[in-house]
Amino acid sequence: MLDADPAVRSSIAYFLNHRETPAEAASSAEDALQRLAGGGFFLLITETLPPGIPGLELLSLVRARHPEVDVVFTAGSL
Repeated sequence: MLDADPAVRSSIAYFLNHRETPAEAASSAEDALQRLAGGGFFLLITETLPPGIPGLELLSLVRARHPEVDVVFTAGSL
């Protein structure tokens, strides 16, 4: 879960973890890419304009480096 707002990212990660879906919270696009490099992920949930790398550029990097990972964009307040 990648979001600039600490409350949003921790809430969604908490929700997923308590639904038996392991999740981690990332504070920037670079942080998310570093976590993905560790392996074991199948989904990245990110805001359209995450801190660091713009959303579409992040999507391209994830597709190139981690084709097994799907990306879901959020927009606005959750």
